[in-house]
This record gives sequence, C-alpha cells and structure tokens, in this order.
Amino acid sequence: MKMIQANQEMNNLIENSVRRFAEKGSKLLGNRALYIGASDLASAAGCLRSVAMNKYCIAGQQPFQRLLTFQRGHALERSLFDALAPFALGIEQMEIEFDWNSIKHKFHLDLVLIDQQGEGVTVLENKTTRSEKPELRDSYVTQLQVQMGALERFWDQRCFSAAQAVEKTTFPELVEYLYGIKLKKNINGFIPVTSTQDELGVYGPYSPPGDSFWDEMMGLSARLVAAKNNPAAAPYAKGFHILCDYCDGQQSCPKFAAVEIDGLDPVLQGVKKLREAEAAIQAALAEKEKTLKEFYLRVQNTVGRRYLACPTGKYRLSSSSREYYKKDNIRRMLYENNVPITEIDAILASAATVSDTQSLRFVWT
Repeated sequence: MKMIQANQEMNNLIENSVRRFAEKGSKLLGNRALYIGASDLASAAGCLRSVAMNKYCIAGQQPFQRLLTFQRGHALERSLFDALAPFALGIEQMEIEFDWNSIKHKFHLDLVLIDQQGEGVTVLENKTTRSEKPELRDSYVTQLQVQMGALERFWDQRCFSAAQAVEKTTFPELVEYLYGIKLKKNINGFIPVTSTQDELGVYGPYSPPGDSFWDEMMGLSARLVAAKNNPAAAPYAKGFHILCDYCDGQQSCPKFAAVEIDGLDPVLQGVKKLREAEAAIQAALAEKEKTLKEFYLRVQNTVGRRYLACPTGKYRLSSSSREYYKKDNIRRMLYENNVPITEIDAILASAATVSDTQSLRFVWT
C-alpha cells in the first residue's frame, strides 16, 4: 500500500474497510428479504411500516455511523464470547431456521451458554446503544423472548446449526456433538447493554414466553410478509416512538406528512436568514471575546491589575477567578497517608469545589 498523505484519504480508507467488513457479515445472514428474523419481529412490534420499508423497499448503503454502531456491537459479542470461554461452554451465532404458516424464519442467537452439568442453557442478546447510559428497550426484550420461544418450541426438531456444526440438527444433539453433554430443557436469558461511555447494564433473567406471545409474534410475521407488495401502506407507530429519528422510511411516512399553508414561505425564509445571521454574529462575537481575553490576560500578568480601562473611559475590562481543589491530587495524598479508601470519598464529598474558569466582564460606562 502506498503512503497515505491526506487526512480525507485515510478517512475514506477506514470507511471503505469497515463497509467491506460489514458486507462479509451480511453475507453470512443471507438475503434478509427472503426470511423473517427475530430482530424484524422485535422492531415490527413497534412500527411495522419501518421494518417493511427497510426489508422490501429501501436499498443502498447503510449510513456509516450506523455501521459503526453495528460493528461495535459485533466486536462486543466477540469479546464477550472470548472472555467467557475459559469459564463457560458456549455456541456463538447459533441459527434456528423454521417455517411457520408457510413463512420462513431464521433467528440468530448471539451467544448461548451451556451449563456444564447439563442443567440448562442461557441465551444472551447483546446490545449497544448510542446513549450515555445502558438503557433497556422493549424491542430488546421482545427479541430475546422470541428467540427463547423458538428454542423452546423447536428444541427436538432439526432446525439448529452453528459455525461449528453446519448440518441442521436438534438442539440437544448439537450440544452433545459439540460438548458431549446431555442437556435438560431449561432455558433463561439475559440482555447485556453497553453504552457509548462503555458502561454495562445486564438485564434479566427472562423466561421463555407463553403461547399467546408466540401466536402474537407469528401473526405479526404474517402481517409483515403481507406488507411486502406495498410497504409504504403498512401500519406505522402512532405518537412518539424512540426510533423514528433513525428510520430510513421517515421521509415518506404519513406520520410526518406536512400540512401545506399558503403564505408561510416568506416568513420561514425570514426566520432562516435571521437564525443564520444570529449564528454568524455569535461566532464573530466569540472570536472577538477570545482575542480580548487573551490580550487582557497578557496585560494583567504584566501590570498586575484586575481592571483595565480604555482611554475614553467608556469601556472597562475586569476578570474574576477562584481557587479550587484538585480532587485527584487530594485523593492520592490521602491514600499515600494511609487514609482508608472508604473514608476518602466522604472527605472529598465534604470539601468545597469551585470552578477554576476565568471569566471576563465587559462594562460600558
């Protein structure tokens, strides 16, 4: 590879590499328009139109930001599998393939942990979020429960495969083939959720759903397939829905259809221009104030005065600053002086902390 000189060139190389890597993963899942997945049902429970549009109508490349989120999730799955390997037996990306009401379904389970004594299995559905805190969503629970429902219902049928065993087999046979364990039919599940701040939340345990939930999901599957010929007309989520902002079918969604009102264009154009002018003024003001602050600090350090006045006497500059405590330094000093860790936090909590930000005041007289 030749030497990369430009920032944009490196940016393009990374983006294209991530896309190619994501395409390899997509090939393993096959053409998702030809079957219903567990994630399809989980999302369709919130908005059937969104899933139908993405599945049967909208084509093209995924936004790069979304690809990064997906790849971060796949990396977490791989890391979790590797981390648990010394302590637990597991099957990664196990597939359950079955027909229900003549509709093909393929569910891909992130990680299935096998009890070494054969007492049962635990299904893990790993999730990553764009939020700062690990939040549990209804769709996560729906996806996990429909997976556990399929595992329970097709336990003794030849519907199961994995990377380690491609041929379709029953689940007990798959486990016995991989680990030599005779397994009891006992299932639970958990949902590990990782946030953008690398915080982890684990939710569960969950049990397989009852017949009414399964029938509802299979009915939803039939409605999703029925929407294939006209996805845009499928039912959509009413009111607020957390994923509307990320929906690729939002632009044509009836939920966001605008009411046309004559005479609004000039007003809106005027508001737009005023906001642009306001943004430009704010940017220019911030630059000028930054220059003044830097100038003031240089002069103040030279003459040692808090107040500076212009020759005309109409303008003055002054600053205010406060001392503050560096908690990390205090924590280290207390620790080095053998203060118990349990007492350090209490000491720091009782200490006053103020900002060290220096501010400028402009006075017009």
